Amino acid sequence: MQDIETTDPRISKLQDLNRDTEELLEDLDRLNRYYRFRKMIKNIAKQIDHEIISTIIKDN
Repeated sequence: MQDIETTDPRISKLQDLNRDTEELLEDLDRLNRYYRFRKMIKNIAKQIDHEIISTIIKDN
């Protein structure tokens, strides 16, 4: 969002709040991607564990 040149402190305050909100949304997006990635890794680890256990049971 582009800031509007103004001397009105209320507009300036709103622009600051808008910037902060945009930064928070970006942080939330990064956090969401991190947790989705983490969940994906956990699921892969579970699949690997299952394959290892299946192989051990099959070999015995």
